[in-house]
Amino acid sequence: MFRKNYIVMLLCLAVLAVGCKKELKPGEGAAAAVQPAQVYYTQFSLFQEQNRFRTTNYRKGQLIPINTPVALLKLTSDEAVLRVESSGQLITIENVQKFTKDDMPIAFSKIAGTSKVDLNQYTPTERESILAGQVKTGMSKKSRAGRHRLPAAACHAFAR
Repeated sequence: MFRKNYIVMLLCLAVLAVGCKKELKPGEGAAAAVQPAQVYYTQFSLFQEQNRFRTTNYRKGQLIPINTPVALLKLTSDEAVLRVESSGQLITIENVQKFTKDDMPIAFSKIAGTSKVDLNQYTPTERESILAGQVKTGMSKKSRAGRHRLPAAACHAFAR
């Protein structure tokens, strides 16, 4: 009896550990606020490599500047596929949940929003640095963090 329960328990744990990659539909849970094919704007500078952006963002690779118009093509439980409107380039956002502590719809809502970030609140020098994806000496803490609604400790736009 103990052995049978043990095997059943192991099978249940294996199923939980493997999990299923679930495609989220509009109107389903936290995905309700995220609508495919809508134009969004990047809320901070993203650095992508080989058309992939990981939410750990170690600031290496090609820059996609803040306020870049993008369209959401697909949203799953652990990644989102975007199209950069100006170039047609496809970018896959990989949510590293251990880092963001968010599911993909929440992480996406921090990465892209329906309105542009107002850069007029920064000095001209800070705006230039923000648009170039650079952190320079003398920038205010607010300008280094951008408006991505993440806690300062988890700021993946400028933390590294």
